[in-house]
Amino acid sequence: MTVLAVIFAVLGPLKLNHAQFVRRRGCGWAADLPMRQVQAIGILETLAAVALVWPLATRTLTWLSPIAAVCLAVLMGCAAYFHTRRGETEQAGLCVLLGILAIAVAVGILF
Repeated sequence: MTVLAVIFAVLGPLKLNHAQFVRRRGCGWAADLPMRQVQAIGILETLAAVALVWPLATRTLTWLSPIAAVCLAVLMGCAAYFHTRRGETEQAGLCVLLGILAIAVAVGILF
């Protein structure tokens, strides 16, 4: 769970500065999306990273962590579809891997 949270805590905020993010290697896809949409994705990823760790660390709102993991899995499924349609198989594969990890975290928390 911590690995997943760290990945999204790092990648999420990078998307908030759209102009700088677009210039990064492998992030050219962001140029084809509206700036606000890329920023919204970054905000969702960052919030999900916090929602994964915070409830279990503080023992409050523990139901939030599995919901955040499922939401990340859905987001990664959408991202995999997007990248597959663009022919970006490496990025699509990474999204699938992160989605599977998010599902594993949700199942691990629930059971």
